Amino acid sequence: MLTLNIKKAKQFFFDRQKVIDQVGKDRARFLRNIGRYVQRTARNSMKRRGKARKPPKNMNGRAYEKWLLEVQNQPASPAGTPPFTHTDDSVATLKNILFVFGGSKESVIVGPVGLNGNKGSVPALQEYGGTAQIKEKQVTFRKGGSKWVPQGRRLRPGQQTRRRTATYPARPFMAPAVVKTQSQSKFKDLWFSSGGSP
Repeated sequence: MLTLNIKKAKQFFFDRQKVIDQVGKDRARFLRNIGRYVQRTARNSMKRRGKARKPPKNMNGRAYEKWLLEVQNQPASPAGTPPFTHTDDSVATLKNILFVFGGSKESVIVGPVGLNGNKGSVPALQEYGGTAQIKEKQVTFRKGGSKWVPQGRRLRPGQQTRRRTATYPARPFMAPAVVKTQSQSKFKDLWFSSGGSP
């Protein structure tokens, strides 16, 4: 799976004049519509959990307890299904998927924005599965006990840290979106809607 860099991707958006000049207005519209459909299909396949959902208004109800539990524990989707999204951040999320001109009249590239550095390891781990080194810090509670949590940027002096190997099962969300688009014959329908001929 290819992850995209926002700054580099912008020059290949289908509203850019150099892209329109290269493939023509109708073909650019056709490729843009395909990219948008795959993008929406992939985004919609990922259910929102925890902070990605608005907290219920009733702060004492069961719905709020469920929401709070999701925020604290960040449950994972079953292996083999699209991942859950847990953040309300519109940039640092797997739902941040772009589509750009692929360099030829027959191609459009659709992929998530790279997270966790330029390698985009988070989307790739979700799509294909694998292992990763996780940095954690130990948090001690006033009432006793402690817990290992993601390290983040802030560390207190003398705070214990560790690295552990985490194994991720595959939770594909891009490949199924492309397959679904193709199986529903949307490419042909989109070609007609873009004003082209089959």
